Amino acid sequence: MRYFIAYKDDKPVAVSALTNYRGHGYISNVGSLKSVRGQGYGKLVTLYAVDQSVKNRNIFHYLGTEAGHYPNEFYTRIGFVTKCKAVGWSK
Repeated sequence: MRYFIAYKDDKPVAVSALTNYRGHGYISNVGSLKSVRGQGYGKLVTLYAVDQSVKNRNIFHYLGTEAGHYPNEFYTRIGFVTKCKAVGWSK
């Protein structure tokens, strides 16, 4: 797993992670500080993770979110599309 951090004035403000496995790139742990939301840092670290996944020769690039919540809408705006849905179970 590799982490990518975006900085603003020497202060870390956004992060993403990439795990590679057999041609699949899994992007996770994406987030940004509330103080910089809307300034492009979340988009930057997310798309950088995709770029690194491509450079690692992954064929597929995944990012999991919950439908109907802000992160899902954000990822849709920057080019991600829904390819599958999962069912969760909790006790």
